[in-house]
Amino acid sequence: MIRIKYIYRILFVIALLNLGITVSLADISGFWTLGGGFGADTMDLTQSGNHVYGTYSTPEGQGAIDGLIYGGNIWRGWWHDPLGDGHFIVTFAYDFNSFSGSWGYLGNGVGGGMLQGEKVAA
Repeated sequence: MIRIKYIYRILFVIALLNLGITVSLADISGFWTLGGGFGADTMDLTQSGNHVYGTYSTPEGQGAIDGLIYGGNIWRGWWHDPLGDGHFIVTFAYDFNSFSGSWGYLGNGVGGGMLQGEKVAA
């Protein structure tokens, strides 16, 4: 009986871990236009499994963005550019051609705002 309880606990933990590493079937890689975020107009993303990362340009210089896809359509992670560092969370639309969410600075909690994007057709 004790072995069965341990087996159930192990299966439960594995199931919980799987929730955080769900891989999206949609390809997020490519160029995106941005609205309301980071002071950038465009972003170039690369996807490898549930890991999505890329670059964007601001008037102050190049920025980097990096995060993971959770639950199939939520992208959460960190960004860095010459003006600072921060976090973001966005939700992709059902067709994965747009997203909306929010961003903020690390540490002081001041600033941030809405973050929206639309994939540029190839």
